[in-house]
Amino acid sequence: MLKTNIYKTQILKLVQAQKSPFHVVPKSPWPLLTSISIFNMLIGMVLWFNYFIFTIYYIILGLFFILFFMTRWFLDIILESFKGNHTSYVANGLRIGFILLIVSEVMFFFSFFWGYFHITFSLSVHTGVVWPYVKGPYPWSLPFLNTMILSLSSLTLTEAHLFFLKKKKNLTILFFLLTIFLGGFFTIIQGLEYLDSPLTFNNGTCGSIFYMLTGFHGFHVLIGTIFLIITLVRIFKDHFILERHILLEVSSLYWHFVDVIWFFLFFFVYIWGDF
Repeated sequence: MLKTNIYKTQILKLVQAQKSPFHVVPKSPWPLLTSISIFNMLIGMVLWFNYFIFTIYYIILGLFFILFFMTRWFLDIILESFKGNHTSYVANGLRIGFILLIVSEVMFFFSFFWGYFHITFSLSVHTGVVWPYVKGPYPWSLPFLNTMILSLSSLTLTEAHLFFLKKKKNLTILFFLLTIFLGGFFTIIQGLEYLDSPLTFNNGTCGSIFYMLTGFHGFHVLIGTIFLIITLVRIFKDHFILERHILLEVSSLYWHFVDVIWFFLFFFVYIWGDF
């Protein structure tokens, strides 16, 4: 406890000692290397979808480098906070930057929903003039269970944030653990749904739009879960203070965004779309 108080006092002193409220970020190779790794992994996925079997190793290698470079990127940002570079101006900049990231993610999913509604409202011979022409998962089984899981995870994360603000560390850790468990459980249920689903990419428009929407959402859940795990580790190590806990704020915001997207998916794709 004494070490924690010394650490928090030192961080506040470092922030107050900054001659300028702004922090000039040093040159970093991680954004470029991460982008190249993502590009290579996507190339591998396209080749794999076209039955180039051995490209699965290329995908795994690309994923490994993505995780490695992103870890180093995260570490640099954490070290910046330890050096007192995250002043109130920098913190607001990080907050606004992440909000803009969320806005870009909203537009990302908007484009897929636009394609989905275009297909459903403009039936053609390509879809057999009916929609859907292939039945998918029953909405009131595994999809409904996942809806309940994400709803509960949103509540547990909100409670975790409130307990952090009340300086109740043990309860904060407990509710973060519950949220991470629910996120992992959601991913497992999603995988089981895919294994049981009669839909495939070979089902043309039906399969493509279904897996693009649900698959990308599942990927965002996985990213959000990783976000929460990193946040939990930092909470456990007392890296946050009430005046400075940007990672906790943005990870919570990201998770709530993922929850909202799923509610749209469940209603429009599973129920209204009658997959």
